[in-house]
Amino acid sequence: MPSGVNPYAAYPFMLHQQFQLPWNIQIINTRLTLHSVHCRGDIVDDSESCRECEKLLTNNVVEGIRDRIETGVHENSPLAYQCIAGLIELVRRKNEQLQILRLTKHTVSRRLATHARTIDEYKKFVMALGEGKIQRVDALIRAGLGRGAGVRGLLQLLDRANQGLYKPKGFAEEEMLRSILFLQLGGSRVASLAHRTLGLPGVSTVRQNSLVTPLIASAGTLTKAQIQRNIQLAFENADVTGSYGYVLMIDEIAIEQRTRWDPTNNSILGVCREHSAHINLDFCSINDVKILFREILEGKSHYAKEVRELILMDRSVNNSFPGNNIFHRNIIQQSTCCWIPTFYCIWDLQARGWRDTC
Repeated sequence: MPSGVNPYAAYPFMLHQQFQLPWNIQIINTRLTLHSVHCRGDIVDDSESCRECEKLLTNNVVEGIRDRIETGVHENSPLAYQCIAGLIELVRRKNEQLQILRLTKHTVSRRLATHARTIDEYKKFVMALGEGKIQRVDALIRAGLGRGAGVRGLLQLLDRANQGLYKPKGFAEEEMLRSILFLQLGGSRVASLAHRTLGLPGVSTVRQNSLVTPLIASAGTLTKAQIQRNIQLAFENADVTGSYGYVLMIDEIAIEQRTRWDPTNNSILGVCREHSAHINLDFCSINDVKILFREILEGKSHYAKEVRELILMDRSVNNSFPGNNIFHRNIIQQSTCCWIPTFYCIWDLQARGWRDTC
């Protein structure tokens, strides 16, 4: 044995079980001795062993054992050729590999479980969308993704919206334009119905974002400044070149008999113009409202039954043919209960001012 090598750790003992070897081993104080099975114990001359034992030194198996002790055993060799130290090293490596595989399997299992839960949540999300109980789902998803929410956060938002605890804020341009169309074609009641049923913007929001500047409604007697302001708003973007005359059309629309507050000029609307000249219709305090209702209860003033609309229609030569761009503009809205002429003035669109014919 090479010096410093422990025979108990370096000798392949399992070869004796795998093969029928022609020697026996003996270890005394870390000294390994091979004895031939045919040993007779007769020592010749000065030799340390008999002839049968000396023949073991040229045995191919013994030479292979010595080479493997000096150079090491390949890890892919059969286990019978491994020594005890080699087997221990192989077991240690196998344990490390098993530990790595065990941890890898655990990580993969957890990852697969997470993916399975995510897929289940996506299925729940799709089923919640398929129920169709929540309005403006696109706005809700847009708001959730804007905050960096995942599918679990979106499910929570859907649950809260289904319970009526959450409504997404902010509207897309398409929704705003659709609400403006409802308001222009159907009025405030249709716009309110669309707001309640379809989740579109409310009437006040639509009016704040409307592309058309609203006219100034007169709470009392019309003034020249109010008429000028409404005409300027109505014909702000109109091309009046070549126009020589306009037709003033008057129409009355029945309204619900109740008061309304106009936030544009902080006035109270819905009271008859003919019988409210002695009342302050500017909303300054709650006392103004109490005085107005007392006047209505006493019969000195009453609710307006109709709204009189005055519309200017172009009569220019360029617009007299069928198919041309004939346009008309609403310039006055005033609550009333009977017909009383209020003004006879001419508005010059070219100069954008009044002619003094009142």
